[in-house]
Amino acid sequence: MAIAALKTGYEAASDSQVADIMTSIGELQPKGGALAKLAGMWCADKTFQAWLELDPDNAAPTENGAALCLYALCDIQSRRQLDHDPAAAERFNRLIRGPYMKWRASKGLA
Repeated sequence: MAIAALKTGYEAASDSQVADIMTSIGELQPKGGALAKLAGMWCADKTFQAWLELDPDNAAPTENGAALCLYALCDIQSRRQLDHDPAAAERFNRLIRGPYMKWRASKGLA
C-alpha cells in the first residue's frame, strides 16, 4: 500500500495573506457608528438593564440579555445595523432611546 499526497490546486496561504483576506472581509462589513457604540454602552450598564426589566417581556439582568432584548426590539442581528439601516435606527430611537431617556429624566438621572 502506498500513500500519495493529494494536490489541492492551490498553495497554502501565508499568515500575511490570511490577514490581508480577513482585513478585506472586515472592510466589506459596515462599521458601527455612534448608535452602535451607544447601544453597546447601555447594554453593559446596570441602570439600562434595570429599565428593560420594568417590562416583564424584556427581562435582561445581564449585558448579554440586554443586547438580546435590544436586537429583538430593533429587529437587528448586529448593533452595526443601527447606523446603516434607517428603519433599525428609527426603532432604536422610538422604542429604546426616547423612552429610556424620559425614564432617566423622571428619576433625576439625566
